Amino acid sequence: MPEKKKTIYDVLAEVQSKLNVPKNKYNSFGGYKYRSLEDIFEAVKKLQQELNFNLIVADDMVIVNDRIYVKATATFMYNGESIAVSAFAREPEIKKGMDVAQVTGASSSYARKYALSGLFLLDDNQDPDETNTETQDKVKKDIPKKETKQKNEKWDNKQFLELTNKLIKERNISDNALKIVLEMHGFKTLEEINDKEKATEVYKAIKTMKVEEAK
Repeated sequence: MPEKKKTIYDVLAEVQSKLNVPKNKYNSFGGYKYRSLEDIFEAVKKLQQELNFNLIVADDMVIVNDRIYVKATATFMYNGESIAVSAFAREPEIKKGMDVAQVTGASSSYARKYALSGLFLLDDNQDPDETNTETQDKVKKDIPKKETKQKNEKWDNKQFLELTNKLIKERNISDNALKIVLEMHGFKTLEEINDKEKATEVYKAIKTMKVEEAK
């Protein structure tokens, strides 16, 4: 009996089951692991030759209620057929002194990452070590009492400012690039951020900003 011909859905399902994009980057401020857009691209390329598929990622600019969105579309192609998944990222309102290319580039990176995550079913679960009860228990026992007390205290904006300003200096982040990141998260200055979750998002964006975007 001849082997059944694979459909595009068979191949995509195989890619989804085989694709491994570990969160091998670490955010020291937020204390969590994450994957970048480049990590996803690198992992996909390793499967392309084996499974004989193609992938194209493209952007479109969409206006919704006078706001500009970057629409990223990831298109999976096999044997003349295609499956596409899109994701959106809103551009901040452009203000005087901002580089338009930087605004669009940052939005594009966010949108592309989530379009690919949707296409390949990349989960956002914790890493295996973080869900290992035995490991967690051991870590808890090894944590000094003083450190445990600090973690239970209210989050302090002062520490965030110190770490973020140090990162900005190390990465040579320009004022314009910083304004873009803050605007994308709904802030005008670092001092306005008083929520740990938002602070972590801003710190991560600055940490992972490409060299050309940082200028």
